Amino acid sequence: MSPFDLSPCIGWCRLDDDNMCLGCFRIIDEIRGWGLMTREEQRRILESVAERRQRLSFSAPESSACRLP
Repeated sequence: MSPFDLSPCIGWCRLDDDNMCLGCFRIIDEIRGWGLMTREEQRRILESVAERRQRLSFSAPESSACRLP
């Protein structure tokens, strides 16, 4: 089985204001169409997901006010 046969969904589906899932970093249209896409289309989305994840990890503010319960 190819890695592209598997969805990048991690089962933590929360959409932000831009309709991007905060679990898998796909936008809603990418999620909806995943099963109908070619492997090449899925590969391109996975590349976009990696870029989004990296970009958002660098833009997340560090806060000393954040405390774990």
